[in-house]
Amino acid sequence: MEDSWAKMFSQGQRKYQVVNVIARRARQLNEGERPAVLAEGLDPIRTAIEELKADKLRIHLGPPADRAEPDAEA
Repeated sequence: MEDSWAKMFSQGQRKYQVVNVIARRARQLNEGERPAVLAEGLDPIRTAIEELKADKLRIHLGPPADRAEPDAEA
């Protein structure tokens, strides 16, 4: 697994971003999302790591897409 981490970080990704993406995806998997890779018997965190290694997840830089914008009428 060490080699896969080195590969992810060598692609210019920061540790925080990689860990954040894995945590968010694991949360989605816990909530019932279907895995993007064959993950029978793997816990959600390991499944998310396998998805990232298989290039099924993307790391987008910028403001979080799930952040709610303030309501203009509030």
